[in-house]
Amino acid sequence: MLKRLWLFTVLILMMSACSSEKNVRIGTYDGKDLYVKDKNVYQVIHAVQEMMIDDEVVFKNNERRLKEIKRDIKKQKLYDEMVTGRRRENKKEFLKVVSNLYDLNHMLIYKKEQALEIIKDYAKLADDSYFSRIALTKSQDSSAGINGGVLKEVTVGSSKVSVQLFFKLSELPLNTPFLLEDDFGYHIVVIKRKSLYKFIDNIGNDEKKLNAGIDYYSKFKFIEELKQEKDVKINYYNLKYFIEQPDDAEMFSIDGRTVNKVQFLTLMPESVTSNKMQLYKMSMSGMNQMAAGIIEKLLLGEIAEQRITLDKEETEKVENQFRTQLIDKWMRDQVESVKVPDDVFEKLNKVYDSMEQKTINAYKFGFVKYRDIDKYNRDFEKVTDVESFQKVAGMHTSNIQYSPEMSDIYVPEDFAFMRQYFQMNKYDVLPYGVKYK
Repeated sequence: MLKRLWLFTVLILMMSACSSEKNVRIGTYDGKDLYVKDKNVYQVIHAVQEMMIDDEVVFKNNERRLKEIKRDIKKQKLYDEMVTGRRRENKKEFLKVVSNLYDLNHMLIYKKEQALEIIKDYAKLADDSYFSRIALTKSQDSSAGINGGVLKEVTVGSSKVSVQLFFKLSELPLNTPFLLEDDFGYHIVVIKRKSLYKFIDNIGNDEKKLNAGIDYYSKFKFIEELKQEKDVKINYYNLKYFIEQPDDAEMFSIDGRTVNKVQFLTLMPESVTSNKMQLYKMSMSGMNQMAAGIIEKLLLGEIAEQRITLDKEETEKVENQFRTQLIDKWMRDQVESVKVPDDVFEKLNKVYDSMEQKTINAYKFGFVKYRDIDKYNRDFEKVTDVESFQKVAGMHTSNIQYSPEMSDIYVPEDFAFMRQYFQMNKYDVLPYGVKYK
């Protein structure tokens, strides 16, 4: 309560300092004069924020955070170039890949050595009965214990295999065993049947869904290229049984640089690592996907640093985002550090209760515009409170308009006619016949 009042009082005082003059002095900060170029109260706040930051000192003291923001924007630029920028290029290939329906023999193995040992019996694995016997005893996919590794009518997005694995099936011949890899481990797969799947009909010709699918496919291709380029190796067994592994157990490596269990923990979200039960649950189900996300982030960050440069506008975007984050943190720290003694709190209440402060309010109006007087008369009779207004407004979404936030000292010219309604209570319905100028 005290903290909220302190913030509110500061904002009120700043707002009350506004003037309609241009380049007006509104006060001082750290001995320096503060000026605004416009009577808008947000210009006051902006002026205070700009004065708070000494660029040279702040940038130096927060260099790490600045680099993180710059890297994030570079990663987004890389993503735009390599994923969304290739939407048209990859559309035909994507539609070819997702327009397949498969019947598979399938088993999942976590250890690469074990998978390589099984695939040695290449010719035997083409036989359904032999594959089924091996899947029943060796596969770490729980469904294999029930159906012997047989998966029927597998389509893109089905829960039977990952989308990554599905994308890799399109170029494989029938009745031939292959060893494939995705975020879950190593898969020994034999395609038994391949037929046409009407993907476009299934998504109802939804352009947004189609573009999302193409982008996902483009990203998959790009990440696979990076994994090959950077020689990414993943220990799926150690990830699956993460809790049981020693601290120096290898989780994955990139370009020969190994990440062990302790290092992997530092890369995981704090929300997971701070909760032992959550960490245990992750080790039982989603640790592989967690690693995949971290590897993707590391790869994109490294490649973005190597390939992407920022132009002047993008550099300004980095600096503005950096300033905003620092200002937000500074404000939070200030609020947390404020201690208001009882006697000061009473004085603040008196200031807030004074008539001078009561006149500093914020006003915002929502309204529906009508050109037909009969429709206006009909709807006006229905509106008695905010709920009925929202109901009527919902029938005229294209004609809904909201005013900007206004105060006694700031009213845009286009909304000057609304000043006469400032004394009304919140959620009151304006009188009949209000005309928008």
